Amino acid sequence: GEKAKAGDFVKFNLKYTIGDKDTVLQSTFGKIPEYSAVDTGKDSEFSFMEIIPKLSAGDSAEIMISVDSLKNRNIIADYDLIFTKGSNLKCRLRLMQIFKLESDVDADYRKELEREKSTEIKDIEIYINGKGIKAVQKTKNGAYVLVENPGDITLKADSGKVATIKYKGYFFDGTVFDTNMDSSTGSAEPIEVPVGNGKV
Repeated sequence: GEKAKAGDFVKFNLKYTIGDKDTVLQSTFGKIPEYSAVDTGKDSEFSFMEIIPKLSAGDSAEIMISVDSLKNRNIIADYDLIFTKGSNLKCRLRLMQIFKLESDVDADYRKELEREKSTEIKDIEIYINGKGIKAVQKTKNGAYVLVENPGDITLKADSGKVATIKYKGYFFDGTVFDTNMDSSTGSAEPIEVPVGNGKV
């Protein structure tokens, strides 16, 4: 098929791993793909972009980049616990689509966002039903809310007020990724949130 050229736009998935255990540094597989203009200039050297013009839509490639070469070319500042001397950075790449117009990229990205949103909603509903959680409210913006301990309705958080919050964020498997209920992930202090301005 037609190869990607300078001036085109590409949609792709990529996964970076490093080390003998193939530690994943970054991956878009199973998520929203990446989009980029095709760059054939000097900045593309020693990156996945260097091989994009050799690929057609539907092609996959495996790339191996020497960490020593990245260090010698000042692409990384220095060796560290991840980028060790003598190791290789591996990249798995799948070129999904080539676009000529940026407007087509924007339209495709919006479709991907809608697909991801539908998947997330389905996952949340499976979780709620699987846990037997009842009385869940869904906000107009799509957040699912379960009020476990109702407070004083006369002290309702409303626009213009400041709410003091303790929270815990965790994945479906129960792993906590952030909290201020204790100091396990940082501060145990409550945070103050102005209500109604869309900022935390």
